[in-house]
Amino acid sequence: QGEAAEKKIAELEGLLIDNPLDERVLFKLVALYKQLNLLDKAREKLQVLIDTYPHNTKYQESLTQISDLYYLKTINKLNEKLSFEPDNETLKAELARIRTQRRDDEIAQINRRIEAYPNDLNLRFELGELLYEKGDHNAAISQFQLSVKDPAKLTASLTNLGLCFKAKQMYDLAVEQFKKALGKETTINAVTKDIIYHLGTTYELMGKQAEAIEEFKKIYGIDISYRDVASKIDKFYKGDQ
Repeated sequence: QGEAAEKKIAELEGLLIDNPLDERVLFKLVALYKQLNLLDKAREKLQVLIDTYPHNTKYQESLTQISDLYYLKTINKLNEKLSFEPDNETLKAELARIRTQRRDDEIAQINRRIEAYPNDLNLRFELGELLYEKGDHNAAISQFQLSVKDPAKLTASLTNLGLCFKAKQMYDLAVEQFKKALGKETTINAVTKDIIYHLGTTYELMGKQAEAIEEFKKIYGIDISYRDVASKIDKFYKGDQ
């Protein structure tokens, strides 16, 4: 079966010599390369299709699926090698490079989808998360300021805006966003514990220890094992602040 697929690939690649943008041939090649687990080649052909037919969502979705599989396998393989050579700096650097490439590819893919669907607030939120991870906080802020209009993403968008401002050392603005996020919730749960913690650590960075402790107490009273809250509270009561 593999030999037949390879023969068919050679035949189709030959057809592309005269017509390199043949949509039908390119998509058949994508399927064959995926079948043979040649995911990098499948991604290459899909990129040609997307560049040529940018509004065909089928190609965008296929690229996302194949890219996820490609990066998953590549990262797993590198992690397996590192388990045997934990001090191998070359492998560590390659793993970091692949992870960065994955994030940048995801950003590029989402930007292409946003071009087709500029009012999709969920895409704006996803892009904001990737930009925040990249460290591009200003660009992330601009996306979260749009996604905050989606009721389903309101709390998460406000929280992420707070994290962006916190990263930029605009602590007063971060506090404002965290408080807004908490104002949308009525109970202390896994989500609100995270927000309260972010608010507390922001107060710490502002030198407002009393305000920080008041926030940490809210978590401590219901979940003593959450992050390092117990340690913070113990130090406060022992006078080791």
